[in-house]
Amino acid sequence: MRNIQFLVAGVFLITFIVVATLVFEQVSPRPVPPGNGGVMDGDSDGEHEPDDVTSVQVFFGNSTLDPNVEHCETVYSVSRTVAETPALPKVALEELLMGVMAPELAQGYFSSLPADGEVESLVIARGVATVTFSENFKNGLAGSCKVAAVRAQIEQTLKQFGDITTVEIKILGVPDEEVLQP
Repeated sequence: MRNIQFLVAGVFLITFIVVATLVFEQVSPRPVPPGNGGVMDGDSDGEHEPDDVTSVQVFFGNSTLDPNVEHCETVYSVSRTVAETPALPKVALEELLMGVMAPELAQGYFSSLPADGEVESLVIARGVATVTFSENFKNGLAGSCKVAAVRAQIEQTLKQFGDITTVEIKILGVPDEEVLQP
């Protein structure tokens, strides 16, 4: 019986260390994205906010607002402050790919997106946003619920920009008809 107690305590300790490490990594400061808003206010200490900042919304699932996660395609917005730039849709996607930050995690938010995906390109023309992700974006995308959640996160993040009404998702090395299929 005593051995089982030590085993349980050891598993708990390891789990605590892993979770603490993940939370610490998500709280680390992030650099200001390059672009028009990357100009600092003149001080060279780097501790001031950029002069021109704006907010973008990124969309995640939420296990507090949808406790049983029954609605795969239901996502909820989280506001992120970013440097003002003409490339806000791409910056918003990059924020989405960064995943859930520690305070958001504490509120029940989670991401269904693969951790190692990158935006290769984003083209917006006549209301259609065509986003192409790196080949490793397909890692771990299996099951209809996960695919619906991923699609919803990307589409809602991009559709916040008034000129985008339709989103096409591509992954390098994957035929179009196979992208985000369950």
